[in-house]
Amino acid sequence: MTKTEYTTAIATNQTAIAALRADLHKLRSIEKLSKHFADLELVNSDTLTATITAKKGELNKLRAELSKARRIVKRMSEIEDIEAGKTTEKKAKKATGGKKAEAPAAKPADPKNPAEKKATAKKSTAKAKQTAGSAEAKEAPAA
Repeated sequence: MTKTEYTTAIATNQTAIAALRADLHKLRSIEKLSKHFADLELVNSDTLTATITAKKGELNKLRAELSKARRIVKRMSEIEDIEAGKTTEKKAKKATGGKKAEAPAAKPADPKNPAEKKATAKKSTAKAKQTAGSAEAKEAPAA
């Protein structure tokens, strides 16, 4: 198939999906009404459930075909661009765990809470002592 044939297939699948979704919406509305008025027995619930299940299956099938056709058209466009000399650099994938690995930013001390002030002051002095101690160790030559 050519790119234009896939494009027309995409358009027809989209219209078919829209029609199926409208039908499913109507069927679900009928199902809700029939449950609400259970004593009237408006429709056969088994038939209604079977119809809804069949429509869902058909909808999933059309969505899969649509997705496949879109991927094919995208690849064909990339190939055409390469043949025409319009190559673009591939976008780098985002790191999935990049933000999780970073440590959370330290919160500034709340001026209204004196206990929090003391805790942050202790942390900063402890860090200063550690950095000073490590600097002295670096300056002293090994014997």
